[in-house]
Amino acid sequence: MEDTKAFILFAIGEERKKHSLSRVIVSEENEIIGLTTLKHINYEQKHSHIGSWLGYQYWGRGYNESAKKEIFKIAFLDL
Repeated sequence: MEDTKAFILFAIGEERKKHSLSRVIVSEENEIIGLTTLKHINYEQKHSHIGSWLGYQYWGRGYNESAKKEIFKIAFLDL
């Protein structure tokens, strides 16, 4: 649990510095099942990397695809 708290605090700090943007992936049962992140955001060159993790039991069910579509909307419309 301490590792999770440390990661969350790190992610919040990176987002405040505008270095990354993270969003949790939530199941239909409102459980956190993963995360998708834009990182190394370069506003001048309009470039970033994307990464995600998702619980194995949720693979192939469209969660990752939906999460990436949503974070891309944020990237292209708001950043």
